[in-house]
Amino acid sequence: MAADISDVNVDVSKISDETWEKFIGGLDVSFKGNTSELAFEEDNFDDFLKNLDELELVHPLVEHSWGQRVVRFYDPDGHIIEVG
Repeated sequence: MAADISDVNVDVSKISDETWEKFIGGLDVSFKGNTSELAFEEDNFDDFLKNLDELELVHPLVEHSWGQRVVRFYDPDGHIIEVG
């Protein structure tokens, strides 16, 4: 069954290395040839976090200074996906 994405907000951003470093506290990021991310907002974020077992995470859960909690992971093609 396909997910209902009729209410999904999508943001495509080009993010500098310096900004990445600030976002994830200096952890190394492998862009795998990609220098952008696809970002999604999830209303049931805590439930979403329970289903990340088989994903290659860019970093663990991060809470930004403005209160947004996010996790980033690689899709099978190496693109960075953010969910917050």
